[in-house]
Amino acid sequence: MAHPKESYLDGTHGLVAIPELDVRAAAGDGVLVDEMGGQERQWMIPLIDLLAISNNPRSLRIITVEGDSMEPDYRPGEKIVIDTSLRNFTHDGVYVLDFGFGLVVKHLQLVLDSDPKKLLVVSANPIYCPQEITLDRAEIKGKVAAKWQRR
Repeated sequence: MAHPKESYLDGTHGLVAIPELDVRAAAGDGVLVDEMGGQERQWMIPLIDLLAISNNPRSLRIITVEGDSMEPDYRPGEKIVIDTSLRNFTHDGVYVLDFGFGLVVKHLQLVLDSDPKKLLVVSANPIYCPQEITLDRAEIKGKVAAKWQRR
């Protein structure tokens, strides 16, 4: 009988350990944290599933959403997978960033023809108004790659 092929990352037969950080990214006003926080636990996820969301599975981290500004896309208490290797704005999408008052999870969109370059920070929940910030003010910690959903 053939043995399962080992993962090139950690030798656990195709599973990769992804750290869940003791961090909450606010979908609202921000949550103060020390950098990205300590590791709370590890999730063992099949490598093939991780390669579908990231070219760099070692850079993936799991954090928890807090607040309601990203509802219905991301609800309080949901786990999201962020790719911490993507710390620069490259295209519109959902990012985890720090404005200096804590981590937030938000949609970011480039404001066309802005000089200096600006980003539109958008909440999924329509009760929150979009805001503009300069690109240099957005300290991006990673791009949201996936969210954990129970079925």
